[in-house]
Amino acid sequence: MSNLIKYSDSPMPTIINCMFVENEVLGIVQERSSIGNGITLPFMSAGGGGMYCGNVSAPIVTNCTFTQNTIPYYSPDGTYDGENGGCITNNGGTATYTNCIVWDNYPNNVLNADGNESTFTYSNIGGGCNGVGNIDTDPLFKNAPSDLSLQNGSPCIDTGTNTSGPQYGSVTDDFNGVMRPQRMGYDMGAYEYVFPTWSPVSIMPLARTQLANTLAMWTELSEQLPEEPTDEMAELIERIQAYMQNASGLTNPIYASGQLSKAVEAMGQLSALLA
Repeated sequence: MSNLIKYSDSPMPTIINCMFVENEVLGIVQERSSIGNGITLPFMSAGGGGMYCGNVSAPIVTNCTFTQNTIPYYSPDGTYDGENGGCITNNGGTATYTNCIVWDNYPNNVLNADGNESTFTYSNIGGGCNGVGNIDTDPLFKNAPSDLSLQNGSPCIDTGTNTSGPQYGSVTDDFNGVMRPQRMGYDMGAYEYVFPTWSPVSIMPLARTQLANTLAMWTELSEQLPEEPTDEMAELIERIQAYMQNASGLTNPIYASGQLSKAVEAMGQLSALLA
């Protein structure tokens, strides 16, 4: 049995944007179904910690996350036989997994009990798995198991494939309803990473500090200027004053920061002439 979902004699159920977390039991038996945006609850049993595919089942599993699912190594009569998959067990079924994360499940992530193998592509599989676009590296969850969204810098960001087609379940958003993709490509797992947006307020303190430092630098340099600067010096002085005037209002801190950087660069050139 499966700890969460068992598929047997079910042609092609579709599962999208789901999270299978900390499971140990039989939860649902599904046939000819479609499940979207679901998060699992812990249970207890034996078979496949997150999913069991038996007989002729061929589920389509897209943008799902499987983590910290466990199953003891025992058969119904209590003997240790190693025939249980910590997360996913294939026993007669052949599922297709795309843009999934299968990570940190015990005692294993995927078990092919009868020689049949499911297809994994563009997925992060702990321990590795053959397939186009697959990786085997820490997904960098924010705070597993309570928060399975991705941290900035996660290898699962932008490394998935476009799953908007019907063969994948027509996935165009994530578990929270966030549009996929957010940037260059689809992310792996149930969550699409949302990059922080720039806000002028957020960098205003930095711009103010930069302005104060640049003014102090200009005050110190001004004391070294000759009474009659050369034409080259005069041109640099004029440019420096213009840059600082443009930045002084800080109406647009990004623009101001750029102007101050140019002023500092020109001060460096002027300082070299004074040496």
